[in-house]
Amino acid sequence: MRPWDILLWLVACCLLVAAPAGAGTISLQFENDVLGLDDSDMHYTNGMQLSWQSDADTGPGWLNDWARGSVFFAKDSSLYFKFGLGQNLYTPEDIQTSELVVGDRPYAGWLHGDFTLLGCTENSLNVLELSVGLVGPSAGGKGFQQWFHGVIDSPDPQGWDHQLHNELALLVGFERRWRNVIPLGFWGLEMDPSPHCDVALGNVFTYGAVGANFRMGQGLSGDFGPPRLRPGPPGSRGFTAINGLTWYLFAGIEGRAVLHNIFLDGNTFGKSHSVDKEPFVADAWFGWGVSISQVRVAATYVMRTREFKAQKTSDHFGALTFSVGF
Repeated sequence: MRPWDILLWLVACCLLVAAPAGAGTISLQFENDVLGLDDSDMHYTNGMQLSWQSDADTGPGWLNDWARGSVFFAKDSSLYFKFGLGQNLYTPEDIQTSELVVGDRPYAGWLHGDFTLLGCTENSLNVLELSVGLVGPSAGGKGFQQWFHGVIDSPDPQGWDHQLHNELALLVGFERRWRNVIPLGFWGLEMDPSPHCDVALGNVFTYGAVGANFRMGQGLSGDFGPPRLRPGPPGSRGFTAINGLTWYLFAGIEGRAVLHNIFLDGNTFGKSHSVDKEPFVADAWFGWGVSISQVRVAATYVMRTREFKAQKTSDHFGALTFSVGF
């Protein structure tokens, strides 16, 4: 059995155990540069995750007791836990050459299983995440991109023989978001200026980030904004179902101080292709979210500054999230 098959079975078992209980939220996230405003196919080229998040305070008692006694969560938090399986793909700009592209970022795939604890109060969301996975050929990046490019009739990527080597991928992250829903007094509209901070430690990413997201619409107390894949601004995979239609438009920005990025710095152990990274990276984004009873759909357009010294232009890609509550 291949390593990614083991991770897939673990997540599938979690979903099978949780779903019959009739509670929680299943989410599918998809990020890809094909969703951008042009036909670019480079750098961070694809990300996806399937996850299940519990309802409030339905986890094991010992886990809830530990969380409320830790420094990560307020004692009055409603606690949720989440299991997820995801994959991220990275390529250089020129994917049609089989030669090593020395001045561009390495090919890399990252397959990750994630366990997350979330503590929610009326005005804040704290997220503690442990990610365990694989970087390298065992992450299945080559096979997935070749298959997907066949589906969308894009050029077959030729350089995966130069991808990063196999390496155990570990990441611990902590995010905090503040929410302040303000009624505007007309048409039922609300606004939510929402600052956030984020820290990640591990051999995949090590960075610190601060940013803010601004939402305007109706029913903003139902969530904290749509989620994104790391590195990206925090949000909530779960949401509180509100009868009827709720919606919002949003825009935001985040700045990151990056100490380590395996997809630019190369393998932690052993020699591999690498590039000189930029120590500061910023994202800007805008989009919309719509919820109808137990279903939420959100779309985001992301612009990211250059991540390494020799990068010619900034990147942009689209993100879609589809969530269903039980």
